[in-house]
Amino acid sequence: MTDRAIPQHLSVAVTYVGALLDYLGARGHDAKAFATRAGVDPGNDSGQIPARQYVRMLDDAAALTGDPNIGLHVGESVEPRHLGVQGYAVMSAATAAEALERAVRYQTLVDTINKVTVEPMGKDMALVWQPTDYHPGRAFSELDVTSWVVFSRWATGVQRIYTRAEFRHAAPTDLREHERILQCPIRFGAPREALVFNETILGLPMPRQDPMIQRMMDEYGQRLLIQAAASDDPLEQARAYVSRQLTKEVPRVEDVAQSLHMATRTLQRKLTERGMTYSALIEGVRHELAQRYLADPLIHITEIAFLLGYSEQSAFQRAFKRWSGESPGAFRSRVLVKSS
Repeated sequence: MTDRAIPQHLSVAVTYVGALLDYLGARGHDAKAFATRAGVDPGNDSGQIPARQYVRMLDDAAALTGDPNIGLHVGESVEPRHLGVQGYAVMSAATAAEALERAVRYQTLVDTINKVTVEPMGKDMALVWQPTDYHPGRAFSELDVTSWVVFSRWATGVQRIYTRAEFRHAAPTDLREHERILQCPIRFGAPREALVFNETILGLPMPRQDPMIQRMMDEYGQRLLIQAAASDDPLEQARAYVSRQLTKEVPRVEDVAQSLHMATRTLQRKLTERGMTYSALIEGVRHELAQRYLADPLIHITEIAFLLGYSEQSAFQRAFKRWSGESPGAFRSRVLVKSS
């Protein structure tokens, strides 16, 4: 796949690149020099790089090492730190079902090449990688699937979770490394990449479950998802702007449009296309922030009212009851009981 075929908006997390650099270092190569030549700062472990840059690095690493199974072997070396928020959120979940839900939720923080879903497959379930705009090819596909096989074993303590692995590409001549690492039947020439499992595993307890870490990762992950969405979607950008301004004042629609460098009519048209009014956008932002603040017992309800741009606590209480059918205090009590 040439660079031109890879859409510019697709990206890969720098932490995920770290697995490739660790793989090279473990085989005696100068990983730092390799990263520098590729235009990646090896000392920076945040943010994302263009997918075309990462795919080129993967190809260059295969040429450097002569490894025909580089995707398998880089995937085999993936650890929680390489997956960032996704890895730690999965690791700290209470059950395999919660872990799987977080794997799907935070996938775009690892890479935006594939959309990951959980789907029924006959009598079983499957974790499915569906390419968004282009198929990344054998090396990247094997890396993604293998990393989840290996990480799932480590996170659950169960050696064989998946009953079948599926790949879109044709079967290579030598399958010994695939069989050694994946340890399950493999189907090549499938419609998409997938890992098939029996739904009974969803009830497995996670040995490293930690409610505090999970809560921290969920809060941080949600912020990152909002930021990522805001970078592309004008309405998410509008929500982000409103969120920042609420402690000062409720911004006018003209102010929001100006912050987005668009005409007020253009913003209103975009809202209408989504079946939304500007007042509904404000209400939605306030409701979302209110739920987040109420989940923190250290923030007083009076302070929450101020943070949401209300001049009086009573106005906030009436609004929250209109949104959710219960008072802020009742919502807080219910959420804190669930998280305790």
